[in-house]
Amino acid sequence: MRKLLIFFLTFASVVTLSYEVEARRWAEGTAIIPSGDSLGYLFTMANDNNKDRNVIIIPDGKQDLEAAYETIKHWEQDLENENWNVFVLTAVKGKQYHRGAEVIVPMFLKIITEGHELGGFDGEAQFSLLGLGTGGKGAFRIFSMIPNSFHSFTSIPGTPSSSDLNRLRFIPETARMTMYASAADLPTRESTSKLSARLERKGVTSEAKVIRGTKLKQSVYKAVRFINLKEDLFYDLVQ
Repeated sequence: MRKLLIFFLTFASVVTLSYEVEARRWAEGTAIIPSGDSLGYLFTMANDNNKDRNVIIIPDGKQDLEAAYETIKHWEQDLENENWNVFVLTAVKGKQYHRGAEVIVPMFLKIITEGHELGGFDGEAQFSLLGLGTGGKGAFRIFSMIPNSFHSFTSIPGTPSSSDLNRLRFIPETARMTMYASAADLPTRESTSKLSARLERKGVTSEAKVIRGTKLKQSVYKAVRFINLKEDLFYDLVQ
């Protein structure tokens, strides 16, 4: 049975439509931004009221609803066994997260923090950011804009633009960055390795990882098990 839940906030709203995807409960959500724009997303909530492990995923491709579904389909089995709050974002009016949609993310984080009651005692929530394929570019941009909103950053793969790279110097030392690249993609391997070394010199914990056995045109993230990202996403929460 489908259930419609509506959260009314002071300046925005979250509308969610619940349904089942295999054994895990997922829902489609829409965050209404004060500017009038809306951001659609898929999400699943931890069944133990976990407030510490919140993952924001920027999907590959067009970053539409179909791409979001493909993302959860690929990692459904892994997610079934983990109590993480996961939010898969979709493009805003067709704009991807490295082409305009990124400006809405700060307000979106505030909306879901209140609407989904993610805040701790101080009312703030911490998120881990994960970008896949073209979503890695958008994730870099978002992270460079509001690094203090994220516990960690992971891209599979993804490299920042020159302007985003300049902003990365403001990343707090408490953040952790992990960048994956295919062994078949030499340019991305080299750029992520150089970026990791640059961040390490700045004092930011950073690591460039190589995924072997993938083809250049393959969606590289599909070669990674979500469960293997646990240390990257929640490095100081993993026992």
